[in-house]
Amino acid sequence: MAEQEARTRSVEVLVLLTETTEAFFKRHGFAIIEREYVPDEIKKSAEFQSLCPASAVCMTKSLPSWREAVSLE
Repeated sequence: MAEQEARTRSVEVLVLLTETTEAFFKRHGFAIIEREYVPDEIKKSAEFQSLCPASAVCMTKSLPSWREAVSLE
């Protein structure tokens, strides 16, 4: 799963853009966020710069560290 892979790489926050799957991601713990609050390094990506339209919903999810995730299971 992508979230598990992200945790193994010490990723703390996931960010995505979607035009069609907002409800799906909400069910999986993502929340809507204004694009202005996205970290600058993500804003510089091709997706944010040109590939995804301004109408796409920006969503984020904080990930516990792998140690926290293991203790939660």
